[in-house]
Amino acid sequence: MTHDAVTTLSAALDQAGELLSVVQTDHLDLPTPCDGWTVRDLGDHLAASPGRFLGMAHGESVDWNASPDIAPSRWAVQFRADAAALLAHWESQPDDQAPGADFTTAELAVHAWDLAQAVDPGRALDPAVAERALAAMRQGLTPENRVGVFAPEVEVAGDASVHDRLAAWAGRTPR
Repeated sequence: MTHDAVTTLSAALDQAGELLSVVQTDHLDLPTPCDGWTVRDLGDHLAASPGRFLGMAHGESVDWNASPDIAPSRWAVQFRADAAALLAHWESQPDDQAPGADFTTAELAVHAWDLAQAVDPGRALDPAVAERALAAMRQGLTPENRVGVFAPEVEVAGDASVHDRLAAWAGRTPR
C-alpha cells in the first residue's frame, strides 16, 4: 500500500476519532450538515464506519443503513478499536488497492467535517486529509453513484478552503 494513502487514512481516522470523543450528551439531538441527520445519527454511522469498511475490504456484504448497537459513550472506543484493525488491513495491501483506502479517507473526512460543524465549528481540521479526500471523491463520485448517498455538488467560491470545497463536493453547504 502506498505510504501516503495509509498515512492520510491514519490521520483521517485520528481526526474522526477525536471528534467522536468530544461529543457530549447535550449534542446528540443537534442537527448536522448531513441532511436529516442529528449528531446521534451521524455518531452512530461514524462509530461503525471503520468496522464496516473493514468488512467490505474482506468481501463481506455490509448494511450501511443498519443501526449499530454502540452507546454514544462508547463511540470513540469502538471507532478506535476498529480503526486499528482497518489500518492494519490497509498497511498489508498492495499499491493497486490505494483507491479503497482513499475512499475510506473521503468518507471519514466528510463526516468529520459534518460532526465538527455540529459540535465544534471552530475546530481546525487536517487540510492534507481534506485534499486527498477531495481528490478521491472527484475521481470516483459520479452523478450516478452519488444518488441516495450524496446530494449534488454545491457551488462555492474559487478561493474556498479545501474543507469547504470537500463539503460542497459532497453536497453540503459550507457555512
